[in-house]
Amino acid sequence: MGDGTGYGGDATQVAGTSEIAASPPTTDAEQILARAVRAEDDPRVFGLSSYRGLALSPSGPDRYPSQIWFQAPAHKRVQASDGRSFLFDGDRAWMYTNGRVTLIDTGAWGGPGTGFLRLPFALRDASAQFVRKDQVAGRSTYVLELSPKPSAPSPSAKSGSFRQARVWLDRRFYIPLKINLLDDAGRVGLTWAYTNFEVNPPLDPALFAFVLPASATVVCERPPVESEVPLLWQHLAGQAPYPVFRPGRVPGWLAALNGPNIGLTHGNWLTQDYYEKKPPQNFNGLPSALTVVEMAGPAPSSSDPTPEAGLPTTATVPVQIGVYQGQYGEQYHTKWIVFERDGTQIWIEGQGNITKDELVDVAASLGRVLAPSPVTPVSAPTLPLPVATAQAVATFKATDAAQHFGTGDLVFVDALHGRYMADRCPGGEEGDCDRPLSATTDGGQTWRVVGVAPKEANSLRFANRQEGWAFGPGLYATHDGGATWTNRSGQAGVAGPGGAGEVASLELLGGSVGELVQHCTPDPPQLSVTCAFTLRLSADKGSTWRSSDGLAPIQGQVVSFGSMNTPKGSLGWLLIQSGFRHDTPEKAHFRVTHYAGLTWEDRPDLPCPSFEKYLLDGDRRGGLWLLCAGQAGAGSQGKSLYVSNDEGQHWELRASALHRVGQMPVSGYALSLAVTSPDRAWLALERGTLYGTTDSGRTWGGAIPMPGDGSVGAAVFTDEAHGWWVTVADLFRTTDGGAGWQRLPHP
Repeated sequence: MGDGTGYGGDATQVAGTSEIAASPPTTDAEQILARAVRAEDDPRVFGLSSYRGLALSPSGPDRYPSQIWFQAPAHKRVQASDGRSFLFDGDRAWMYTNGRVTLIDTGAWGGPGTGFLRLPFALRDASAQFVRKDQVAGRSTYVLELSPKPSAPSPSAKSGSFRQARVWLDRRFYIPLKINLLDDAGRVGLTWAYTNFEVNPPLDPALFAFVLPASATVVCERPPVESEVPLLWQHLAGQAPYPVFRPGRVPGWLAALNGPNIGLTHGNWLTQDYYEKKPPQNFNGLPSALTVVEMAGPAPSSSDPTPEAGLPTTATVPVQIGVYQGQYGEQYHTKWIVFERDGTQIWIEGQGNITKDELVDVAASLGRVLAPSPVTPVSAPTLPLPVATAQAVATFKATDAAQHFGTGDLVFVDALHGRYMADRCPGGEEGDCDRPLSATTDGGQTWRVVGVAPKEANSLRFANRQEGWAFGPGLYATHDGGATWTNRSGQAGVAGPGGAGEVASLELLGGSVGELVQHCTPDPPQLSVTCAFTLRLSADKGSTWRSSDGLAPIQGQVVSFGSMNTPKGSLGWLLIQSGFRHDTPEKAHFRVTHYAGLTWEDRPDLPCPSFEKYLLDGDRRGGLWLLCAGQAGAGSQGKSLYVSNDEGQHWELRASALHRVGQMPVSGYALSLAVTSPDRAWLALERGTLYGTTDSGRTWGGAIPMPGDGSVGAAVFTDEAHGWWVTVADLFRTTDGGAGWQRLPHP
């Protein structure tokens, strides 16, 4: 329906609309486009100060109806019926989804948009051709065909593959009411259009206020602006289990590219990084950086003869920081200060041209950050959906909830009974949500949700159909197959020097359960962390734990912790790689146990001591298989396979592209190794597929065609015949030792 004005707009007069009369109807594409550029900068020049409407895409990932509110000059709120929402303020934007808030740069998304869909280029960078006049949401529009000028910037990755568009511009206000994105052949790829549009309604300014939900995780795709920085620090102060301090001063030649954040590992450390505004032009020049790290617990003492894991061996000297006493150290191109303030351990690390005086000044400028007062976001008023649209939304939600994506963690205890812990939210979204735990009783042909996965766990182990554990970083136990979980982190010793520890790995060792608990501290010379591992054992299914006297704490990274039942009994192994510090030689510590982890035996150095990644598994007969993988890049990775038949005393090279022995794939990144017999094994490769061998590892061939984007999980076998392999969208099963694979629904 038209509006009777000749311009297709609302007849309501608005102050400051004198330019409307100077913009009569036209079919000149360049004139229309020029007015659209002006409207994009500030639509008030054409009399538009606010609007609200309902927009819909008939298909695609953004098919959910969205409600849109706009307040001049550049405030917009977009809220989809599936729970996603956006706030826009000029070039800044915030995306809310599944308990996560992302700071996004609208410049990375192209030009103006309708709902979620945006043009792949700015209007000022476009050339236009007039197509026709049309109606959208009862309003008259000009339809233009747009393509980027030769001088237009190259599209960003988020613009997708579309480089042409058809746009319906309101004939009075020159803003897009409908957008079609076109492929190179001119075919419509994506569409978004208003179905309801109201001009100049009164809107509550609080609709456009940037509010951080108390439990939200913040992700920065752009640097926070000055007004956002205090909000981010206050937000973390409300989440951290210790007092938080913000630097009041940093060297003027440094800048924060991202906001502060709290990691999910290493005891909820808070970190804030600052980098050079103008990095050195000389390729060999060392860039300078400053890092502030905060955590719970007292700072390491220089008088302690037994330093914590990660405390540099270089001697430190006392340094005064206002009324606080700290320690100062230097090594190579790195300097650091560590001190305690009101129960918070604070590390300030500098690299490159950072001086001691600058570190002290930053430390002295730290000010306590108070948690924000609770704020309730303004609830957006809703526009009623047409009956057909509401029914379609209900169908979309039911379909999406039934779709499962991700590689998660898959375990089977026998040929029929298994569990799958999702690593994504229902429908494939990532974020903070209740991840389902599913079970199968028919070998993976059908699955049902039996419970919710613990939030502080990303791995599963089950001893039988009922007894199991979820771990990493916390530890949880179940006695009913995953329907309910009990937090065992306290009993398991997930707390220690330098803050809370975390369970890095858990395995069944004979009749016991063994866990590796890691405690990490900052390592200033490396601008990273150093971790020490302690083995703890439980003989009562995880109710109580004690340290293993037969294994002293080891510094390094856990590479492999596993066991197998052999004709001679249980054989367990532990492989930890150390030597990541400049002052420590690189070494892979390999040990085995025959006594459920109570005692351990050292083995000689591995044949590949300094590789990027190791995979280790047993063949159920006493043989050990070791895959050494080099640095990954461009979809390729060098790999070498060794086999030992004397529990790691000696190793035989079976296949290596580097050494031209046997036949080993170079493409793909090593993810998991499953050995089912002295002859057969399976190698899962990220950015690749599943490979198998039937000749004791000498030659390898692809077992399943490459699935999708190469996002894959581990291969799991309960015996020589029965195995499963999960990919991002599928589940595969074999019941004949890999001779054939059946595609099953994703769990």
